[in-house]
Amino acid sequence: MWKAYTGAFGLFWGPKKASQVLSEGAVCDYTSGYITVAAIAVMSHLGVCGKTVTATDSDYALTTRIPVQVAKSPQCKWKASVLSTDTLLVTHPGTYADLAGSPVGIDITIATSADDAALITDFVSTSEALVQLNSAMAMQSGIGTT
Repeated sequence: MWKAYTGAFGLFWGPKKASQVLSEGAVCDYTSGYITVAAIAVMSHLGVCGKTVTATDSDYALTTRIPVQVAKSPQCKWKASVLSTDTLLVTHPGTYADLAGSPVGIDITIATSADDAALITDFVSTSEALVQLNSAMAMQSGIGTT
């Protein structure tokens, strides 16, 4: 799960992609004018979804607007959970991590990096880190395609 930690954050209200399951607290993208589940192939991400959308919701097949928490500057820090099969070490700050878990956390298997979505800035615990999200703001160019 991702939570705003420090810095200036705002809300972006945009239309969700129709028939798309989204999780509150998960990173999401803005693709072709719609809020979608974050894709590893995307170089920069919109922010963190502010509402859970399930297939049983009355507006599931519609493009209703939902809130997304976005960073207003690259210095904003998020508290992100670490993939349950990984262990964050005190030596990880200063490295980039991938999105993990649909994408409700980070994958710190640095050697197999696919998207470099988050710069780990601080060690919180073996299961949580403070990170800067590779979003629309200037950060590492990333490995993704868009």
